[in-house]
Amino acid sequence: MAIASSSSSSRPPPLQPQPLLVKVCGVTHPDDAAVASAAGADLIGVIMWPKAKRAVTAALAKEIGEAARKAAAGKEGETKNPLRGRSRSPSLVGVFVDESAEEIAKLAAEADLDFVQLHGDRAREALPELLAMTKKKTKSKEEEQGQGSGSSSHSFGVIFVITVGNDGVPKSKTPAQLCQTDKPALLLVDGPAPGSGEAWDWRGLVEEKAALVSQAEQESWLLAGGLHPGNVEGAVEALAPGGVDVSSGVCGEDGLRKDEGRVAAFVAAARRKRKES
Repeated sequence: MAIASSSSSSRPPPLQPQPLLVKVCGVTHPDDAAVASAAGADLIGVIMWPKAKRAVTAALAKEIGEAARKAAAGKEGETKNPLRGRSRSPSLVGVFVDESAEEIAKLAAEADLDFVQLHGDRAREALPELLAMTKKKTKSKEEEQGQGSGSSSHSFGVIFVITVGNDGVPKSKTPAQLCQTDKPALLLVDGPAPGSGEAWDWRGLVEEKAALVSQAEQESWLLAGGLHPGNVEGAVEALAPGGVDVSSGVCGEDGLRKDEGRVAAFVAAARRKRKES
């Protein structure tokens, strides 16, 4: 029997793939943040560990975040964030290595961070305390807003970095090993030499990623490590991560400042498969 033409209009539209998150990390200058934001980055990463070559102060990090949001607003007229519970876009992410929970929370407030990224062993160990802090601050903010007053408590989400080998098996502690109750907002999976920008064989993650993604509150993860405009499309096609993270892969000749063309090419290549879906 033929199907009436009117029935097709009653069908629900096909589900659209979630937008791929793009994080441009190691930003050291407000102009570079504006470039990344204008290209469509969702997260802007700043290194808060003072020993890193791309380290920035809390004051400079705050300027970088402001520049990124200004560029996004100028392009779109308003800022929209695909991350649940986060209204500002792009989100500013501070990367920490060996700071305590108290130090991380203090710098997060000074730099006006949206997320803290736990990259090193000591920072990872701070996960339970940081999650307890954020839970308390969120509850306090909701109570104060319900009473009609603004909250002075700075809240932030947590991105937890898991280091894996080429086989995809974690080499560092995982959120589940550190915290039995709460979960970080997002996971970031990096290779055997985390933070180095060196390429690694991420194909081993194909079998392991399901076990990892369940350990994040938003059930999403970012892939990092040696990505650049030439290989990010293949990584997205092979692993279907929730997002990708790049730093060295979009730098200019000095290895510090971002190259506008490479940033734009990276974002376009990363999202090409989602557009084709």
